[in-house]
Amino acid sequence: MWHVAVFLILLVASVGYAFWRGGTPERIGAAVVLGGTLGSFFAVSGAHARWLNLETGLLIVDATMLAAILILVVRANRLWPIPMAALLIVQVAGHFLKTLDPQIYPFLYWLTSSLWSYLVTAILIVATHNHRRRLKKQGQDASWNASSRRSLASDPAISREP
Repeated sequence: MWHVAVFLILLVASVGYAFWRGGTPERIGAAVVLGGTLGSFFAVSGAHARWLNLETGLLIVDATMLAAILILVVRANRLWPIPMAALLIVQVAGHFLKTLDPQIYPFLYWLTSSLWSYLVTAILIVATHNHRRRLKKQGQDASWNASSRRSLASDPAISREP
């Protein structure tokens, strides 16, 4: 189960880095990734039945994560939620593959439904690094699109001066 250890290392690194150095969108993304991981831990079937049937609990967790990231796609002044949402769409589609073909091999179901989580954590690390780079280069990095509703109190990245 070395792949679990690798994922947990990536998870701790990406979420920790985003909470420590990320802007509000990166922190929200980190919360979504962490919440999805914890939700998946409790939603997955027991080891004896894992990946043999549709993992309904995981489908719900993955769809919830996708919905949250799609909100970031629309509201955040960032590009990284787009590839993250694309990976989550593929992950959710993996669950529907099992519905379309119940005889799909458990390994293939795992591959189509879980492999993308590794890349999601990598995207979060790159996103946080890019945020820090923009702050260093420009002195600021607006978190939200101009069309998003926001308040000065909730986002310190927005200047209070005209």
